[in-house]
Parts: sequence; structure tokens; C-alpha cells
Amino acid sequence: MLLEALAYFTTHQWKFETNNMMSIYNHLSEEEKKIFNFDVSTLEWKPFFYHYAIGARDILLKEDHSKVKSRNFQRLYVVKQATNVLFAVAAWKLLDMGPTLWRLWEYMADTVAPTFAG
Repeated sequence: MLLEALAYFTTHQWKFETNNMMSIYNHLSEEEKKIFNFDVSTLEWKPFFYHYAIGARDILLKEDHSKVKSRNFQRLYVVKQATNVLFAVAAWKLLDMGPTLWRLWEYMADTVAPTFAG
């Protein structure tokens, strides 16, 4: 849906003349340049595009971004629960291998540990 909404704007070439803007900017005093700052070279692009994307989603798709945050938290909750289950299964398997695991530990302690000891 987002691709369809943006298709016209992303598939056409757009060229904008900025001669008038540059002419106005060059005629401003230093104080006016500070007040009416429209010099794009000072723009912080990362926050600009972040807010641009949120605004485009709100306006073009009429989607509330608070729902997106809720979905992200829901996704994180599911990932956390899946991780907990995986750790529980791994712990169960390790406990289930009790005697075998203990023999492996003794073997490693007897053969590998002396190599690091000195």
C-alpha cells in the first residue's frame, strides 16, 4: 500500500530550480540568516528523514504512529518469550544429560585445564 501511494513520486524525475531562494538568501543580513535559517547545508539529515517518514506514513496512509510503537513492543515481547522458551529447553536438555554432561566436564577438566594452567 505504501509503495502504491509513493509510486508516482518515486518513479518520476523531479528537478527544482532554486535560483530565487538563493537570491533571497544572499540578500539577507547575518541576523536575518539566523532567524530565517533555510540553508540546507546545515540540515541534520538523519533526524529529518526520520520525521519525514513518520509524517509521510501519518498523512499518506492515515496511520497513527502510536500503533506502530505498540506493534514494535508486541513484537519485542514475542521475541523475549521465544528466547525464554529456548533457554528453558536448553537448560532442560542439559539437566537431562546429567551423567553424560558430568563426565564431559571431568574430561575437559582433566585434559584441557592443565594446558592453560602452566
